[in-house]
Amino acid sequence: MSANPASRAFDNAVDHKAVYESDWDDDLGTVRPEAVYSIASERVRSGERTVAHTMQPHYPHICRIGGDVVPVPGGLNPTTLGASQDETPAQNIPYAFFTGSTDVRRARQSYRACTKFAWESALETGGTLAAEGYTVAITADHGELLGEWGLVGHPWRVRIRPLVEVPWIVLGTENRQSETADSVEEKLEALGYVE
Repeated sequence: MSANPASRAFDNAVDHKAVYESDWDDDLGTVRPEAVYSIASERVRSGERTVAHTMQPHYPHICRIGGDVVPVPGGLNPTTLGASQDETPAQNIPYAFFTGSTDVRRARQSYRACTKFAWESALETGGTLAAEGYTVAITADHGELLGEWGLVGHPWRVRIRPLVEVPWIVLGTENRQSETADSVEEKLEALGYVE
């Protein structure tokens, strides 16, 4: 299941739940992670192996302040960048840098706030499922560049450490068989993360 509309290209490859169709938040310009995790938790509890793909920490950057999920104050989102909600994230981030409407410091602060929110959301759901006896892996599909080598975002086919070295946390491992380094490397290679 995915909150990312770009996942449409893979609808026929897997049993795919397009969460962006049912739970898109027009005010935030994205899908909140709890919408994805709610559906994912139901599937896991019904015995289905599940991959849950949230948009965070992709643009637009959101966070939790008190009990509310809001755009990161002063961060990278359509309101602060003066960009249209209809523009794709790939258009917005480079545009913000090249027009001078944001700088690296502001972009990094925004990304950190959204990444913190993403991890807190993932760990909350993952921790609950792990406490119920399920094994949960939390990872990312790629990293993000914010000015390194003069690049921003996650350019297609750019294979540098900040983009391909991603976190991997497993919760609830007491019933899990250990994997060898070779099997992990093979899985990452099959996913296109290593050559």
